[in-house]
Amino acid sequence: EAWQDRLQPVFTTDFQRRTWVLEQDGSRVELALDQGRIEAGGQQQPICELELELLAGDEAILLQLSARLQADLPLTPTRSSKAERGYTLFLAGKPGGSTAAISVAIRP
Repeated sequence: EAWQDRLQPVFTTDFQRRTWVLEQDGSRVELALDQGRIEAGGQQQPICELELELLAGDEAILLQLSARLQADLPLTPTRSSKAERGYTLFLAGKPGGSTAAISVAIRP
């Protein structure tokens, strides 16, 4: 049996992404909304993230849009990727594993 046949996933992500492109004053910003879940070791965590990416133009437009969204929606900025949260969820289910809190971008 080859080593590749023994590989098992540590975690999985299952989410749908919806995207929109906004244009303002010559700048283009992509908004991506991801909704779904991360699963690891019989546990799961919801995914509900809004990501902003400057495609072209002035970075100030990106910051202004972010501030407007935060004023209207219960957003919490996060630096942890889906993969980081997957590994954390996996380790939390192991004896002696990490149980650190995991944040998501949009609070329910």
